[in-house]
Amino acid sequence: MEQLQVIKASAGSGKTFNLAKNFIELLLWSKDPETGRTQLRPCGSNYHEHMLAITFTNKATNEMKQRIVAELYKLSKGEGQYLDDYIKTHGDSKEEIQNHAKSALKGILHGYTHFNVSTIDSFFQSVVRNFAHELDCDFNYDVQLDEKYATSQALRVFLHDLGRTPGAPIEKWVKKYVETLAHDEGKWNIYNFDSKSRNSLLNFAEFINKEQFKAHNDEIRTYLSKMSHLTAFQKAVATQHKACDDYCKNFAQQLHDFLGQAGIDVVYIKSAPVKKLLDAAPLGSNTINTLRNYDDTALEKKVLYKGKVAPETISACSEKFAALLADYLANYDMSLLLDSLLKNIWRLGLLGAISTKLQEMNRDNESIMISDTNELVAKALKGGVPFVYERMGTWLYNFMIDEFQDTSTKQYENFIPLLEDSLSKGNGNLIIGDEKQSIYRFRDSNPDILQNQLRKEFGEYYNDSTKLNTNYRSLENIVEFNNAFFKKLLGSFADYEKLQATYSNLKQDTSPAAQASELKGYVRVNCIYGPKEMPSHGDEAAPKATEQVLELLPQYLLDLKRDYGFEFKDMLILVNRNNEGKDIVQKLLSHNATCDKDDCIDIVSGESLLLSNSPSVRLIVSVLRFIDSTQYHSDEDDSNDAAHAKTPQELLREKRLSEQFRYKMLHEFGRRLRECGDETADCGKLLAQCFDQNNALRNETAQKQIKAYNEEIKTLMADDGKEMTTLTGLVDKIIKEYIAGSGNSGDTDTAFLLAFQNFVLNFAAQRSCGGTVHEFLKYWDDKKDKAAVPSGNSGNAVNIMTIHASKGLEAPCVIIPFASWPMADLDDITWLDRETWKKINSACPHAQEAAAIQKEGGEIVPPLIPLSTGRMKMVGAFNSYYKTLYEEDLIDKVNKTYVAFTRASQQLHLFVLKPKRNTGDRSIDDLAKSIMPKIDRIVTHYWPERHPDDTDCDKIVDYWELGCPEQCRHKPQDDDSTQCTCDMPSYAVNSALSRLEVKLPESATAMQQAGNSMHSLMSMIKRKGDEKRALRYAQRRHLLGTNPDATWNLERARSIITGMLNNPRTRDWFDPKNKVYNERTIVVNTGNGQPPVLKRPDHIVVRPDGTTIVVDYKFGASHTPAQVRAHKRQVQQYARLLAQAGHNKVEGYLWYADSNTVVPVTPTGNGRQ
Repeated sequence: MEQLQVIKASAGSGKTFNLAKNFIELLLWSKDPETGRTQLRPCGSNYHEHMLAITFTNKATNEMKQRIVAELYKLSKGEGQYLDDYIKTHGDSKEEIQNHAKSALKGILHGYTHFNVSTIDSFFQSVVRNFAHELDCDFNYDVQLDEKYATSQALRVFLHDLGRTPGAPIEKWVKKYVETLAHDEGKWNIYNFDSKSRNSLLNFAEFINKEQFKAHNDEIRTYLSKMSHLTAFQKAVATQHKACDDYCKNFAQQLHDFLGQAGIDVVYIKSAPVKKLLDAAPLGSNTINTLRNYDDTALEKKVLYKGKVAPETISACSEKFAALLADYLANYDMSLLLDSLLKNIWRLGLLGAISTKLQEMNRDNESIMISDTNELVAKALKGGVPFVYERMGTWLYNFMIDEFQDTSTKQYENFIPLLEDSLSKGNGNLIIGDEKQSIYRFRDSNPDILQNQLRKEFGEYYNDSTKLNTNYRSLENIVEFNNAFFKKLLGSFADYEKLQATYSNLKQDTSPAAQASELKGYVRVNCIYGPKEMPSHGDEAAPKATEQVLELLPQYLLDLKRDYGFEFKDMLILVNRNNEGKDIVQKLLSHNATCDKDDCIDIVSGESLLLSNSPSVRLIVSVLRFIDSTQYHSDEDDSNDAAHAKTPQELLREKRLSEQFRYKMLHEFGRRLRECGDETADCGKLLAQCFDQNNALRNETAQKQIKAYNEEIKTLMADDGKEMTTLTGLVDKIIKEYIAGSGNSGDTDTAFLLAFQNFVLNFAAQRSCGGTVHEFLKYWDDKKDKAAVPSGNSGNAVNIMTIHASKGLEAPCVIIPFASWPMADLDDITWLDRETWKKINSACPHAQEAAAIQKEGGEIVPPLIPLSTGRMKMVGAFNSYYKTLYEEDLIDKVNKTYVAFTRASQQLHLFVLKPKRNTGDRSIDDLAKSIMPKIDRIVTHYWPERHPDDTDCDKIVDYWELGCPEQCRHKPQDDDSTQCTCDMPSYAVNSALSRLEVKLPESATAMQQAGNSMHSLMSMIKRKGDEKRALRYAQRRHLLGTNPDATWNLERARSIITGMLNNPRTRDWFDPKNKVYNERTIVVNTGNGQPPVLKRPDHIVVRPDGTTIVVDYKFGASHTPAQVRAHKRQVQQYARLLAQAGHNKVEGYLWYADSNTVVPVTPTGNGRQ
């Protein structure tokens, strides 16, 4: 392999095949740097430990591992599709390759944890974990994978704190945002977290997780700490804006002076726009656009009446008139741009404040955002690559990176030193990608890295001579259609150089197998009436385009099954947006409700598998809401305005009582049915008895209803001294009590219950103490629209998914019902960095007036500046920057089209609009119409027999076919694998107490439970002030009960902790100036190849003077002298280990909480870490 081999792999060209082949080749062979010859590595070398293959999804990681292991196994048997190539390339015998493959396979299977195939985030996380101390991260930090949820929680806290500092800048920024919402949407309510306004604010706030914002985060925080800088910048912008505005206001006089000096009477002016300029009248957008089209000949051809002014006068004045008009337009456009900047500058302050709240929340929860990983890795790599490898305990020689077009700029910057280290030692590396399939720019991916930056950075090692252009996925007609379509598309955008370069390697060849196949593939483009073209009898008679497609779709799918032999599982419907998928699902479900059984269309989509669609899951959530409102209610309920907080009873009366009555009825009915124990029981009679018994309750007061329902859920709650209620345990009990034991759910809900329990478990795992019911319900409300049962093998059902989700997949038959997305769609606001703004603005009108206002002792220009994208387009100095943004967005849309059109292996079906106006072949609709008749193969153009004024518009207007339908009947591929299906029966769920038998006496169990609870409580306290949050958390989670007879209860814990924080001897441990590590693990190397021993002190304090204090908490009632000596030895060991880790002065203490006694421990002896 070349030292840095870059493979450009088009869609369906065998990318995974080549990646696995190259991985195995590097695993088995080494290359002599002097002779260039290859030789098999020694058996047992375990070289896989020094290789790293990077993918971008967990699914791709698993597929790659399986492919490598499977191919190694085949090679170990003297078989496999790589064997002949290896023999030809390296000259080794079949037996030699077989033996070395067997040895390599054994090494991987025996050391699978060192089989380094992972996602880029997993690899970078392993680096951060090893540098947690240096990066000031808690060793046991949580990784917040769901950034949108974390941002929404920070937003809640941010909104909750508003109003505490009236007149502060943040209050003004929020007011500006509310004014923007009121202007754009006509209404607003940012405190209702189910409102459109809240979603708008959340979408706006998500920018803080982008690399562009994170790169300037520290600068923004520093900048906003001195509001005088922002005030000075606003003043500078306002000054420049006023200068531009004044120029436009005074332009009428300037124009009068120009005409007078030229000897041109205003009565000779025929141009209405110029007359408006002379009259200083307001100009509309149409007038401005007309003026933009005036060139050097405009004075003669468009402005003056013919023959009224001497030709020599016109000739002498034309250029100056055009320049004068250009100056006016430049000032006009700049004035609008600066006006939008003054109206939007508050966005930076609002984002900075929300970002600060998010950082505070992460610090309190000892978590980091997944997007923070790249910044942390960059800091770790500053110490050098060898140091990183030493800390990780592994040395990587070869890197293989898949889907490189999806790499972000920061990820690439982190890879540069790793690749440089590998290349400097003569090691081979492989990068595979395709710029044409880069569709994740909204996640910060940067295809320019693969396209240009790699070559510039690694020029002497770079080799991209290998290009994979043969399509092994699609049949001949599909390949030919895509070649023609995108060639035509490129011709329509010939003035965009970067787009042309991206698709310079466009043309694909058909595979030999496809050429030899009797099937040639089939493409059909269906053209329908859309909103841009209606029949002549009137617009109101024609249905919308989407409605037409939805009406056609069920029968269209049935025809594909009947006419071409496709099963539903062979069909893949691709949509551009999730809402389109929802519409299709609803239409197919409606079809299934009214059609014959044989015509039912089974579907699989995220919508059909949502957990919130399960009655059992809705029941569980309802019970949790009731418990939250009655048992754990707090004043933080987000559904209420803070100024009009409602009592728990009012909340229940409005939200919970009616549904709780319904579930109480179900519970009662299930209990009676079980007691009856007879399959022939009269269910109607039993249900009537339940209504008779409970109906009176409906008319009782809310307080009595609450009391009755609390009795209902009593078995779900904690029994003080015996069991601690956890969120997962509570859900477990609800399933047992309300579902598994009551007969309220059939077998079909089992998959949803399992997925919901996994959802709860994942939520709890991301929180240090498992999370509360209240927190979970917030999380559920945010995620319920996406939480779904994993689809796995969908059986014989049509699959519906977005184009972005389909990347890397294929299907025999692909249908794209709404193939009419725009080819460019820029955001309203563009963020410019400081240097870009200063450079471009310096060439704009009156920039010198703004530059004259400079804050002494500081930079007044913000690190990021929000500009209106539409206004920026019109300003000449910014036009080049705008064109770059437009071209990047255009490339993204073209790439999305490319990904969608290349998923099909046998048939591709498109539905496009038939627009009224030709867009110059710059839309998918026009491109498809113009391309199909020009392909030099079998093409049928079909026109139905109809008249333009027919009212029956629910049919396809016309369509084009590429390929003979009669020769395109689907032939299923042979599948040697055997699939077994089985039903998932409902299962019994038992609580933890019924599953476990503990031999300790009840008092000892209660003591241990209380000790664990107190340790959990103390782990949340790092500095004074944390105790309130910790105690509130303990109360909501029932970590400690209120039983006065219990060994430890909430009041006693509050008293002890308060005394500790105020005790002159211990309060210094919780000083905010200290650096505190709670429950931090110390790894002790035991030597002799034995696994390390983990030590975990309760509380470590590092004072500013360098003194380190280690504290161990003891919560037992009494301790024997032998136990005290053992406790001291434990603290002494902690102190020795800390001293060996570089802490110069270490003090040790034992804190016996029961007696509130602090015992100093003198560190002694030495140890080895």
